[in-house]
Amino acid sequence: MFSILSILVLNSQPFAQSENTRNITIIIPTESVADFVLELLPYQIDFGKKFSGSFRVQSIDNIRIVKDKIIFSSHIVGENVEYSIKIVNRSIKVAVGNAKLRNNWEALLRYDTNKKILFVTPHIEGVIDKDDVSQGEMLLHALLEGLSDIEYPVTLNELKPIKTALNERDLFINIDITNIHAENGKLFITMKPSAKYEENGNPPAQTK
Repeated sequence: MFSILSILVLNSQPFAQSENTRNITIIIPTESVADFVLELLPYQIDFGKKFSGSFRVQSIDNIRIVKDKIIFSSHIVGENVEYSIKIVNRSIKVAVGNAKLRNNWEALLRYDTNKKILFVTPHIEGVIDKDDVSQGEMLLHALLEGLSDIEYPVTLNELKPIKTALNERDLFINIDITNIHAENGKLFITMKPSAKYEENGNPPAQTK
């Protein structure tokens, strides 16, 4: 992606300046978002000390992008799950066993421009195949409902400056993400580049 940005920067006259640069918007289609998500799977979930065993997101499918939302279905698997509860100061373990649960989700996206943080609010829609859900799977669904409708911050790592050469001098291009939003099957990432020549043999400090 950075190579593409370098080409765009070097072929646009305003980007040779450090001020009044134009924004670049990268458009990512649903298919590319799905490919990225699939590379992260299976993904382990930690529900805390009260649970033993393992939970993981096994698969995600039916991904759709609409206005500021990503909609999808998930397949979550629990193996050898036990839940510890306290009754009259005594710890009791409840065996849940194995669980396989399919749910529909919506994830609301909000990008805070000032803090440079992407906020994601997942919302669980319900259980797929309600007539074939065990007691353990209903417990798993209740846990997921507890994670639902909470805004989670996703801090984006600072993008390292792109180094290239122009007129036999090193040119460093800083990239600042100014907006992220979703609409009509596409994820839009807007960035503002600023270009500066190397100073005294060292790369210039990244601008905020």
